[in-house]
Amino acid sequence: AQLLSACGELALVMGDLGKATERLTGALSQSKGSATVAALLAEALLRQGRFKELRAFARAGRGRFTGSESERERLDQALALWARE
Repeated sequence: AQLLSACGELALVMGDLGKATERLTGALSQSKGSATVAALLAEALLRQGRFKELRAFARAGRGRFTGSESERERLDQALALWARE
């Protein structure tokens, strides 16, 4: 999960958003719901303009990610905005 996450983050930084999304989706499923990986995936979807998928991700994901309290709180706040209709 860490290797996939690192590759996904690197692809995101390099602007290869499709590859970033693919890698981060895999990393998220392997990491048991890391808030850090989820935030990177949300950023990748946002930067690609995949708003429908981001909205679905936000609705399904709120409150289910792991990490520090501050990471979870920030992510849940951002996802709450995207989960609105």
